[in-house]
Amino acid sequence: MRQQSVLHGFRYEFLDGAGEVVGGFEFANFAQAKNARLKVHAPGSRRGEIALDLRGRRAHVAFEYLRRGWTNDIRYTLEQDPTHGAAGGVVETLATADVLFEAGRRLPRILLKHPFDAEVLPSDSLFKKRFSVVGPGGRALGEVREPRAFSLRRLLDVSVLGDGGHPPEDPSGFLQAFLAVVVLCVRY
Repeated sequence: MRQQSVLHGFRYEFLDGAGEVVGGFEFANFAQAKNARLKVHAPGSRRGEIALDLRGRRAHVAFEYLRRGWTNDIRYTLEQDPTHGAAGGVVETLATADVLFEAGRRLPRILLKHPFDAEVLPSDSLFKKRFSVVGPGGRALGEVREPRAFSLRRLLDVSVLGDGGHPPEDPSGFLQAFLAVVVLCVRY
């Protein structure tokens, strides 16, 4: 994932292994939780969500509050448009991640709940951010990392393995895109 412009920090591009642009997203002008008390966008509108375009397919990153208080626990969901754009279909949830604040911890935990259980750990580097993705028992499943210590545009590489130690079935790449967006929202 690459920031599209040095002067615009809200629009990003998705790149494949060869560096070719295969999609992108732009943050919503006014984000709105699914269970927001004050609703700015009309019921059923997806304007308060992050729309991902990837290889000609579309999905949305939405969020909802799990617990409200001094700090809010949040659940991010990656949702495929109904039957790939057909009207009247059911929205398919491709991935979920919970952001949980716990007493005694400086940063919230990012827990991937679906399609498999994993945790995105805080960065272990100061200048070149690297967020390890670990499964149950601390088994390494991948990482979200900055490839360079300094760049004018934010760059993030995502590699992830599924529960079985091999890449999860994700031909569209939406799971990697979702992890990059969640890390960008929570850790930057």
